[in-house]
Amino acid sequence: YPLRRQRQMCIRDSASGDDELRVREAVEIAAQLRSAPARHPTAVQRDVRGTLAALALDEHAETRARDLSAGRRQLLALASALVGEPDLLVLDEPTSRLDARAAVIAWRALGAATARGAAMLIATHSGRELAALAERVVVMRSTRVHDVRRIGPMSLLESAVPSATVLGS
Repeated sequence: YPLRRQRQMCIRDSASGDDELRVREAVEIAAQLRSAPARHPTAVQRDVRGTLAALALDEHAETRARDLSAGRRQLLALASALVGEPDLLVLDEPTSRLDARAAVIAWRALGAATARGAAMLIATHSGRELAALAERVVVMRSTRVHDVRRIGPMSLLESAVPSATVLGS
């Protein structure tokens, strides 16, 4: 089989390290790192603009990352993960630090990624996040798999012990 270029992205805890970059620049760098070398720069810019708009960051495109609120920094980290349409997203608490409105924006953007065929592995403690994004759930307790099943109504979460770590995909 021919080798296939891997297209995956793991969300970082925040945009730390990118404090001096403008929002647009940080997402452009992520897009360029993930883009095929032959991809036209105009297509990369269109992808960056679309990703910023999907996460309601377009009006902050020229703002330096250091000047963003914690929630917007989280959206910037998500934008950096989503730009370039990766096939696999590995996300750790993707909507932590987001208010309810921003969480819905993030869920829509992540839902659009799965609708186009991306796979996601999500570590979260949020039942709302699982309900919005997950199809299958693995409940872990003390580093061991406690339960695995397709998610439906919140029945799985109601039966999970409070100290469990829940992974969704």
